[in-house]
Amino acid sequence: MPPLDVVAPDPPARRAKARGYNRHVPTLRELAAVCNVSPATVSRVLNGSERVRPETRERILAMMRELDYVPTRAARTLSTKESGLIAVILATAAHPELEHPFFQGLLEQFRHRICEAGYDPILLTGEALGAGDQYYVRRLRMHNVDGVLFLSVRGEDVEIDELRKTGIPIVAFDPEGIGPFAARIQSDNVAAGASVAEHLVAIGRQRIATITGLPETAPSRLRLEGFARALAAAGRELPPEYVVPGDFYATSGMAGTEQLLTLPEPPDAIFAMSDLMAIATIQTLQRRGLRVPEDVAVVGFDDIRFARLVTPPLTTVRQDVDTLGRLAAETLVAMIRDRDLEPPTLTVPTTLVVRESTGGSTLEEDARSVLDLL
Repeated sequence: MPPLDVVAPDPPARRAKARGYNRHVPTLRELAAVCNVSPATVSRVLNGSERVRPETRERILAMMRELDYVPTRAARTLSTKESGLIAVILATAAHPELEHPFFQGLLEQFRHRICEAGYDPILLTGEALGAGDQYYVRRLRMHNVDGVLFLSVRGEDVEIDELRKTGIPIVAFDPEGIGPFAARIQSDNVAAGASVAEHLVAIGRQRIATITGLPETAPSRLRLEGFARALAAAGRELPPEYVVPGDFYATSGMAGTEQLLTLPEPPDAIFAMSDLMAIATIQTLQRRGLRVPEDVAVVGFDDIRFARLVTPPLTTVRQDVDTLGRLAAETLVAMIRDRDLEPPTLTVPTTLVVRESTGGSTLEEDARSVLDLL
């Protein structure tokens, strides 16, 4: 029998009862006493166990309805040894990942799926990380979380080894330096970088540059690897001065573009490794009197909503946010329920979406996209 889904009364009514304005809300032990059974028997009913006689189950369920009994998170912890809580850890960076449109979409899909499975996410923000003294390991233990989702793990995080010792199931998105004890969910960044280089070569660009993400992160390193490899296969060089570090956010896109424009031979194509940087690149080029794509073609990465609304609409690599978030949630739940499960590494394909910033024409698609945003 599946676990019982007990419908809670509306919050105002529940608060009124709890304050004594109506009637007392019973605890699990009080419910057990009224039903003349042990608390363990009530817990088995709540968790869908078949180790309860049908007549006893019906008597307990009837009394629950009569008393408006609502099982608490604490009761669940006592009966199942699970808290029902999932920690989402945002890595330390110049900007917290929660501000980035891509991570917002990923977390929304993850939250939806994890809640469907009966878990509630809690957030540990960037200032907690790297604080030393086992800061977030202590926080995770304090909340007795059942699992952890890491975003953009940094190789220098000092608590990773301590976290491994806790045995808490972990899923990491685009991990770097976390180790084999965690499941890994990632886009195919190498193939994505290669697809951008192949596209820019195919449209005849000769001086192809890139503004990377944070150099120490796996997505940035792997995208650059695929990009450089594909350029080399096409007989094109990628001079060091054509590789400018960024941080995935708009300000670094502006600064990186300005740096590239000071070169004796400025690029005629720029691959910015996030859409926020790419949009800032387009704006910087236009402010300098250059045309996109006639003078400089621009490609981004992520396919956030704003990518199709900028002028000209942005050619970009689309990450499958829905699949990434779903796989992260499903994998973490599976690892919680089967502690012997080997942590998998799952790689999700990307798609190059060609728009007008590299000379493409996607008026029909973008018209539909704009309607979707309304």
